[in-house]
Amino acid sequence: MSDDWKAKLAGLRKEVQPQGPVRHPPPSPVAIPSASQTAAQTVPIVPPHRDKAPPRDDFVDPAKSQQEAELAALLGEGDKAAKRAQQLEAKLNALKEELANEKFSREKSEAELLQIREAELAPLLREKEKATDLARQLEAEVNALKLELATEKSLRDTSETDYLNLLQSNEGLTKQVESLNAAVAGIATREQSVGAKEEVLLLTESRSKAEADRLATLAETIGPREELDKENRSIRALNTRLTNKNAELVGTNEEQSEKIDRYRADKKQLREQLRAATNDLDRVAGESKGLRSKLNRVQRELEAALQTTNGELVIRSFETVRWLVESGVESHGLGFPRKICTHGSGPWDTVELDGLLQDLGFQLFNCSDHEETTDVSIIVVGSDDWDGDAIEAQINNREGRSVEVFPLELFVAALACGSNPFDLIEGDDDPEIPQFLEDFGRDHPVIEYLRSLEFPWPNNGFTDTGPRISSEWEGVEKSPLYLAGYTVAENEGLAPSERRSVLSGAFTGELSWAHSNDYMDSWGSPLTRKRLRRIAYHIAMLTRRHGHHTKAIARWKGDLAWLREKHYRPMMRFQWPVMR
Repeated sequence: MSDDWKAKLAGLRKEVQPQGPVRHPPPSPVAIPSASQTAAQTVPIVPPHRDKAPPRDDFVDPAKSQQEAELAALLGEGDKAAKRAQQLEAKLNALKEELANEKFSREKSEAELLQIREAELAPLLREKEKATDLARQLEAEVNALKLELATEKSLRDTSETDYLNLLQSNEGLTKQVESLNAAVAGIATREQSVGAKEEVLLLTESRSKAEADRLATLAETIGPREELDKENRSIRALNTRLTNKNAELVGTNEEQSEKIDRYRADKKQLREQLRAATNDLDRVAGESKGLRSKLNRVQRELEAALQTTNGELVIRSFETVRWLVESGVESHGLGFPRKICTHGSGPWDTVELDGLLQDLGFQLFNCSDHEETTDVSIIVVGSDDWDGDAIEAQINNREGRSVEVFPLELFVAALACGSNPFDLIEGDDDPEIPQFLEDFGRDHPVIEYLRSLEFPWPNNGFTDTGPRISSEWEGVEKSPLYLAGYTVAENEGLAPSERRSVLSGAFTGELSWAHSNDYMDSWGSPLTRKRLRRIAYHIAMLTRRHGHHTKAIARWKGDLAWLREKHYRPMMRFQWPVMR
């Protein structure tokens, strides 16, 4: 029952309560009508009141009592209605609470059902991701097998060509036999690798089929819910695609097996060629005995001549040069590319020497013919009448490719001995250089000039990778560049000009010691090819280690480009690091 009804009932109770004895007012005098009024209407004549005694205090008016009784009955009904309203209100509140509880239970049930569905779908999604990753791995393995087969085919073709070329000399034939043995061993190793990959492919196919069956079983146990049915359909479609992919991989595997069979046939043919080459080697070895004896005789004569001239042999007669060169080529073969650049003169007649080289089958070019000499990898220089700019231009013309600079005396000796002295150099970083090459370069004016330009003679091949860094140096906390003040950190606030000034000083000056003496040796000396190469590849290494710092990488790239423009020259013969 609301508060308004309660207030109204309280007011009614107050109105019906007696306020003391009831006193009636005195009767009013009755007017006597006139004749005209009597004619118009008959009015009963009420005798005038006489004076009555005042009413008693206990007098009760029957009309008033009846009214009070009716009001009391109404109040009782109101109380009953109020109680009923209270009961209805309590019942309504109970119903509201029950509805609220039911709504909470329904929401809780829906949340639990959603969790159950998510829990049921999560394994399926994981299985889907695994199946996708598995398909990618299988595709990568197939591509790797294709690449290996293509490489082996190229190796086989190359081996056949090299075999025909290397039959010309005893030493070349020996190398060919060793190469063929290595090829046979490599083929056996690759056969084992391919067999292992076939087993992995079959095992992967079985696993994929088992995963497909398990996915179908899981899909059937989820239930006929509409959303889950939709997910099941998509998973079944994925399973179908995986099955088709597996079928394609099985077909690819069969093709690979056929290729392996063909490869084994080629291997058999190579073995037969190896036996034939071995027989040829024995025959050439027999024929070369006489040539060896002749070479030993010449060597003894040269040693005797060296002993009589304090260890220095000077051959002034060009006929002697011709005899030495022709004997060496006859014994060992030419052994050098046919195209060479010649520059300068001395110590022998240039016309006679050019004629000898042309008779041996060489094509001679000038260093200034840049368009025609891009594929010429040998430069033979004399000690007189040479032009440093022309030699430097030809070396720059071979940027990105190896080039060998021979002093004329060294090239004649190489032809006479039938071997390239640069093949004796081991390694790219801190190579072991034969002492006779070091001595040759120390006294030759062209070599001294090239070394002053940081041309790394005699280790003059083009280096297309960074310097070899020992694994123990990977943990160096502070590099010489950092100790010199180089950093791209924002909190340091170095401007580009300040950073590049530090880099320039690190290349041209001394560096602070860090970590170990071996580590500092890898940084080389100031103003050298080794120092610049080390700085450049150190910055490139920083970009790979901190690939997520985009602002820092942008600064490193800018500094590296500036460093190349400022200090790098093609004569230094190393590949500038590529920023990816």
